[in-house]
Amino acid sequence: MYFPINVDIREKKCLIVGGGKVAQRKVFSLLEAGASVQVVSPQVTEAIADLAQKGDLKLKLASFEASDMESDTFLVIGATNQPEVQNKVVALAEAQNKLVNIVDQPEHCNFTVPSKLQRGKLTLTISTDGASPGLSRRIREQLEGLFGNEYATLLDWMAETRRDMIEQLETDLDRKEVFDRVLDSDVLDLLKQGKEEEARKLFNSSLQSGIN
Repeated sequence: MYFPINVDIREKKCLIVGGGKVAQRKVFSLLEAGASVQVVSPQVTEAIADLAQKGDLKLKLASFEASDMESDTFLVIGATNQPEVQNKVVALAEAQNKLVNIVDQPEHCNFTVPSKLQRGKLTLTISTDGASPGLSRRIREQLEGLFGNEYATLLDWMAETRRDMIEQLETDLDRKEVFDRVLDSDVLDLLKQGKEEEARKLFNSSLQSGIN
């Protein structure tokens, strides 16, 4: 059983050992989260090579060595098809108390990467503790139909107005009542129908009626 947590890895050094398509997916996810990424592998995909050429990540075209896991490395991902390399990565990472994930080998991980659905500031994750990644993907696909981009828009609006609400309303209960008024309205339905202007007017009026 894992303890679910969202980790801020902006500008933190993350090492990926491996250069294939699986490693490539991990690279994109880490870069999207703002990490400082280093890839070590004798061979890499064209996409990884292009990112390195652009300066988006550091690339070492060589076999993994212990020195590649530097003292300030925050997170390590092993994504190779070589068991001896994976075992070396795990041993070194555990000895240095680092976060380590070995792809498709949950028994060698101290953290796992859940299946994720992103809608702007909304993040939904699904985990089966490594028992069935396929089931995680299937549940995520079902959620994709339930949570559309309207949630991203609404959260952007709520983030824009939250500071004003904190300044204008004295208690947490007052703020909760105002935002509940928005959530109980038809704002999400209007956004889903593509009626953004009408939704924004309803959003604003719902806030104002809660303040007055």
